[in-house]
Order: sequence, then C-alpha cells, then structure tokens
Amino acid sequence: LLFHRPHHPPLRRRPGGEPMIRRISGEVVEILDESVVVRTGAGLCYETQVGAYALSELQALMDAREPVELHTHHYLEGNVAAGQTLVPRLVGFLTAAERDFFLRFIKVPGLSPRSGVRAMGLPPERIAAAILARDMGTLTKLQGIGKKKAEQIISKLADELAELGLSAGG
Repeated sequence: LLFHRPHHPPLRRRPGGEPMIRRISGEVVEILDESVVVRTGAGLCYETQVGAYALSELQALMDAREPVELHTHHYLEGNVAAGQTLVPRLVGFLTAAERDFFLRFIKVPGLSPRSGVRAMGLPPERIAAAILARDMGTLTKLQGIGKKKAEQIISKLADELAELGLSAGG
C-alpha cells in the first residue's frame, strides 16, 4: 500500500493480469508475413502480429485506405534467464471475442502468444467450433499443431467453451 493514495481509488486490474494496450486504431500502412503495421492518428506506427485468417481483410482495408481498429493482447517476448532482452509485442484481432478466444487458447500448455498467433490460420470461430466438435483433422492442419497438441487443446478447452455457450455451429 506504499503507493495507495486515499483520495484516489486504486487502479482496476484485469483478473489475473496487468494493464495492457487493449485496442489500436489507425490505418494499416504495411502488411508483413505475420504482422501488420498500423499508423495511429498521432503518427506512431505499431507492428501488430495477426493471424493469417485476418490478412486478406486487413489488406482490403489498407487498399481502400479505410481505418481499422484492432483488439489487442500485449505481451513481453524473450527469456531473461537465457540473457535475452524482453521485447514488447502486440497481437491484434478483428473483434474483442476473437481476442478473448485467443487468451483462452494460449493457456494450453506449450502454446505461447507467438505460437498461438501462428496457429490462427483459420478464424477463431472455426477453431472454437473444431474444438467443440473434437475435430482433430481441422486442428492438426493449423501451423504448429500436431496430434498431441490438438488432443491437449481439446482436453483443456472443449468443456470451457461449451460452458460459455459457444456452439459448434458458430
């Protein structure tokens, strides 16, 4: 309570997490292999990792010079114990629901934010439907997901997604 000031309420924290960059808006100015660069109204350019499923829609928005708002997950990548510097990264999603699914997805042991976004070759709704249907064939087609990892994903998430009221039909 060293920094608590009685006349200001304490900052609200996300359950289980620290404050983060929640959204980024602006114009897509560059599309890279696994990310896009978004220029904000202030002129800052942010590289944001995105799943392959979103690249065509983001390309269309860039071509039309339409604004974009991505719902983001901010994380630090690197291993301090191995002498690596921590690098801040953003992962962007077209909707808040897609981001929420991703945050559940990367709780599966062995799925980091980077490997999780690389696995997003299909829209998150389709991946969720495959998990609910226990569809190993679809899951093993995702980049970096083999049979054992697909089994772990189904084991960890199928019941949780069902409890949330998601249906295999979308």
